[in-house]
Amino acid sequence: MLHSAEKRSVQHDGCGPGIGTETGPQVETHPGRVPASNRAALPALLILCAFALAPLGYPGYFQPHSGFAPVYSLYAWEAAGRPLAWSPPYSQTGPLNGDGALPYFLAGASRYAGLDGPAAVKVGFGLSLLLGATGFYLVLRRSLTPAVSLALALVWAYSPMVLGAVYVRGALGGSLALGLLPWLILTMTGRRVIGAIAGVLIGLAMGVSHLGFSLVAALVVGAMVVARGRRPALWFLGGLAAAVVWTVVPALRQGSLYSLAPFLQFAYPYQLVAYHWGYAVHSLPWGPGVPAPLTLGVLPLGLVAASLTVGPGAERRRAWLIPAALIIALVLLATPPAEPLWRLGLGAILEGPWQLIALATFVLVWVMSLSIGPRLAGPGHRAAAVGLLALILAIPALDVPVTAVAPAATPLASFDGGRILLVRAELHGPLRHGATPHLRLYWQATQPLTRDYTVFVHVLDADGRKWGQRDSWPADGDAPTSTWRPGELVTDDHPVYVDVEGPREGYRIALGLYDLETGERLPLADGTTALELRLDR
Repeated sequence: MLHSAEKRSVQHDGCGPGIGTETGPQVETHPGRVPASNRAALPALLILCAFALAPLGYPGYFQPHSGFAPVYSLYAWEAAGRPLAWSPPYSQTGPLNGDGALPYFLAGASRYAGLDGPAAVKVGFGLSLLLGATGFYLVLRRSLTPAVSLALALVWAYSPMVLGAVYVRGALGGSLALGLLPWLILTMTGRRVIGAIAGVLIGLAMGVSHLGFSLVAALVVGAMVVARGRRPALWFLGGLAAAVVWTVVPALRQGSLYSLAPFLQFAYPYQLVAYHWGYAVHSLPWGPGVPAPLTLGVLPLGLVAASLTVGPGAERRRAWLIPAALIIALVLLATPPAEPLWRLGLGAILEGPWQLIALATFVLVWVMSLSIGPRLAGPGHRAAAVGLLALILAIPALDVPVTAVAPAATPLASFDGGRILLVRAELHGPLRHGATPHLRLYWQATQPLTRDYTVFVHVLDADGRKWGQRDSWPADGDAPTSTWRPGELVTDDHPVYVDVEGPREGYRIALGLYDLETGERLPLADGTTALELRLDR
């Protein structure tokens, strides 16, 4: 029951009612009972999150930087017997800065419902988005009205870095850890026995989703809770410790603990306040391609500006002092001058600077919500306007590139240490003498490529004699490998004439990649330099 006339000053507890002693409407609750306002707001939140989930329902699979790697890794996890301790084999990251086992447990559970690999991975991404939205709502609901909590939860759920973690980065473990971040706050500020159990479970869940990000996030969130006058409950540390043992011990046995992030996209100052949506992994405004988002968000920054007018000046400064310092530190570590730190070891903990920008955005939205939230309550539909604006600004982010090409359980080939994957090959036309069949190849890079490689296609008979050959850059030079962005599916057609003097049938195709300047071929995973396709037709 909401008493609109009854207001009192409440000391902020880390998730409390605003800046210092900011007042706000108080809500009467009963232990063990979900208030009617919550019962209405939570379904509304889930419905409004449908727009964020919509691209996951598009036919085909979207094309984030991770490409099909999460799908291949899910199939590999199942083929390995669904082990508890596991590191994705198709990822270019390591056990600290890459996906843990939990995302694959969750995606694998949906496989029992008859879903294929791509659909199961989409379920994992969707769960991450829903966890983040509902968790943030519950954090704010401790001190704000349901309508205001709902609107500000949408600001977080539709922020560019949250959507970008799924649709641009394709970080299965990173997006799940980001979704669990609000739940970490709830456990840090809980004191009951159930809070202790939840703290251990959330710490463990975050750690086995993305260990490196979870360790950094725990430090930042803990500092925020302390700065707001609360002593954080440390039960989550037990879960994180278990996750460290779970992840690190097997990695040490395999000698694969330290692995730097495959590529680093640093943030330039203009990006932090800009609103653009692209997939390029550079940060140059003149291209090629629009850079992937590395922004704190137009709406959160605008609401921060509005929140600076709330309350006495001294209280505002005191409330923003620690959060501003944390945000500045996180942002500076995501800029080009910090590159030596990433090469020295930060790149072995995090996937890239985008995770620090996402964490800075979380701090920004959290503190802003507690500051401006009480002023959004009441008549005038101010909260509804904020929520609607969050949805409108997210529209460009929901127009994601998709492909109808369905990945198999494994890629056809992996070149140059997994930097280039051959996803699929199709032969159109008869493979016999005097014919010109068309070979269609589907390539995918897992990290940026600095050189332009040439594709060779050889038609061989049973004795290995060559009766047809074609060497060219991908797509007849329209898609040189140096322009491939990670995760993009590149279609590459090769018409190959088979000499009429050769045998009538019984041919096979050998293909690969080489550097035209040096003549050196790229090796496959087994050490050979040519992939043989038996496509007799």
